[in-house]
Amino acid sequence: MGSMTVDLPVPYMQLMINSLEIIGNFMHPADAYRSVLAMIRSGALEVTAISPKVFLLADLPAAMEAAASADSLECVVMKS
Repeated sequence: MGSMTVDLPVPYMQLMINSLEIIGNFMHPADAYRSVLAMIRSGALEVTAISPKVFLLADLPAAMEAAASADSLECVVMKS
């Protein structure tokens, strides 16, 4: 995975002649959550290891600190 901050120069005629295409997206396709939800529903993806830390919106500074130091299986959630 990577990104660029400059234009990507491509040989347009070579793309056309060879029937090539460039497909891009940021991080994941927009509908990827559907596949994740389907895996959770089927039991193929175990999510009980994820440890949510729930904060009230009034505790935003503490939530930001928790998010900055969260481990890979911790999730910071805000609720009103």
